[in-house]
Amino acid sequence: MGTKAWVTMKLPGVLAMALATILFLHTSMARAQCTKDTDCEGESICAAGACVSPPLKSDQDRSAQPVTTLPAVTSTPTGPSVVSLPPLEVGQTAPVPTVPLAGPSVNGPGAPGDTRPTEPNRLDSVSLRLSVGLGQWYTDFQHEPPMGSGASAASSFSGSAITVGAAFDGATSRNLTVFGEIAASFVSDPTVKTPWGGSSAWSGTYGLVSVGPGLAYSFDQSHVYASGTLTITRLFGKMTDGQLGYGANLAIGRDWWASTKWRTGVVAALQFGIAEDEFRGFATTVVPCVRFSSAWN
Repeated sequence: MGTKAWVTMKLPGVLAMALATILFLHTSMARAQCTKDTDCEGESICAAGACVSPPLKSDQDRSAQPVTTLPAVTSTPTGPSVVSLPPLEVGQTAPVPTVPLAGPSVNGPGAPGDTRPTEPNRLDSVSLRLSVGLGQWYTDFQHEPPMGSGASAASSFSGSAITVGAAFDGATSRNLTVFGEIAASFVSDPTVKTPWGGSSAWSGTYGLVSVGPGLAYSFDQSHVYASGTLTITRLFGKMTDGQLGYGANLAIGRDWWASTKWRTGVVAALQFGIAEDEFRGFATTVVPCVRFSSAWN
């Protein structure tokens, strides 16, 4: 069979097969609108060769997402009120709770009920205070000795004095302190005034000793204190014959803390005593002074 005859017999079948293939491909392409999401317009997605709208997320789907919850912030029973924070969704920034500073409503140094000392000058134990200084002595007699008593005539005597003191403190509260005190003043060779207006000198040393309980009040922050002591006194010396009497010591002072156990200070004091003299009646003695002090607790 010649080539022309073969082409004439087979050409119709080849054309028919090619036409069928073209029709099949056209039908498949027409049926499949897309092969991926980018073939679709807008927010549509490719599903089974067709562009369809994406499914909407239901409330149930959203509720299934994890939620981050912060624990409630609480404080101690004596601190501020309990603060609770609402739960946070994913991506939300957690607020930072404000922490109040130490003050009257929270615990901290200086707050009510706080047992920690705010500074070292808190007297919470027994302490010893020693002091020494200088003063001016004045003694007046009620009357002159009777004639023939052998006592020298004198209406008063005075002079520069040395004063010393010792006090045992015991704190009873933050500001009030109860203590026991012994104080003594000494004058040597005092100047004597006679009833007729003249003056002379007594030889020897004369002293006034006072012992008794006292109460001191300390002012916060300033380290200043004021104290008073009720005392039993005795005046003694070569030309006097004093008996036991009574009196008082008054003082105002200021302390400076050198360490947590030791403090130094200065105090202005007044020692006062009345004692009966055998020949001259009552002898009234006043010794104002300034003393330097040191205390240990």
